[in-house]
Amino acid sequence: MKRFKHIIALALAAALLLSFAACGKGGENGGENGEKTAEPDQGAVVIEPSASPELAATRSPAGTDEPEAQDLSEGMTCYSDAFQFYCEIATAMAYTGGDYIRINNERVGDDPDDPNYIDFSYMPFDSINMATMQFIGDETTEEEVRECLESFGFQDIRFEKPAQGQYRITFEDEGEDGVIQRYENLMRYENGAVRFELICDGVTVDFEEFISMGNGLFALQDMTNRAIVCYRDGTLVSMRHSTLRSEFDFDTNRLTSWSKHYDASADSIWGRTDLDTDWVDERNAAGDVYLIFDYADTIMHITGFRIIGFGEDAVFEPREPIEISK
Repeated sequence: MKRFKHIIALALAAALLLSFAACGKGGENGGENGEKTAEPDQGAVVIEPSASPELAATRSPAGTDEPEAQDLSEGMTCYSDAFQFYCEIATAMAYTGGDYIRINNERVGDDPDDPNYIDFSYMPFDSINMATMQFIGDETTEEEVRECLESFGFQDIRFEKPAQGQYRITFEDEGEDGVIQRYENLMRYENGAVRFELICDGVTVDFEEFISMGNGLFALQDMTNRAIVCYRDGTLVSMRHSTLRSEFDFDTNRLTSWSKHYDASADSIWGRTDLDTDWVDERNAAGDVYLIFDYADTIMHITGFRIIGFGEDAVFEPREPIEISK
């Protein structure tokens, strides 16, 4: 039965992995032929310090080389356990942000022409790729992985465990045009922290990181988002979240050439002990930030821009800061 569950989980992972995150055949950051699209207007968000007393002076404990064990790590012994807790926090963020956006829009009569109307949904840190690989663990065997992925026509399948809590899956896929694409999936778990990276033909197309800083404070990062949250006893107490100016190109299944994004290697927070709200806002000075969300004391502050148009025609217009209370 355990073997069967492994196969079913991996089958779901394989089916969704390519449907949601398969890389395109164009250039690394460009369109179908790798051409560069126009870059939207630049500008920085005028921001205020976090209103949260928990986040105002966030500093993780110094002197450690690895992520601190999270407050609720007791009983969490594997990648899947930590991933579930990561999802719990991301879900709390989504529900909180979505609830305040709904309240705001109801107050302006759901009128999209009202300057305070919020014309975007709030679903941060929702990687389908990471979710579909959550069941891989120390007990998974290469035979199970190979048997599953071969049934989908994938080739040269390998599953490795470089160390406890570290997993690597590689395989190839030949398209109808005969072009072979090489996939590499890297996962890591340690002390309640998780890291995920999906690489296609040598290019990182998705990565997620989640670490604890102690005392109910957690840092989350993916290619376009950064956040520090205070999450205690199952409750989102406060958060600071920034998202970069980015757009997904559905022709290439990658971010467009003008999209701002974090580098999976250079910007990794694995083992960092110096994260604070300045880290969340770090790219604002360069004009890369699209929106900043600050939640504390049951009040949500949103600052940033309104995006007009798409692709090379996209323009970012400053929006008036919005304060939402219940």
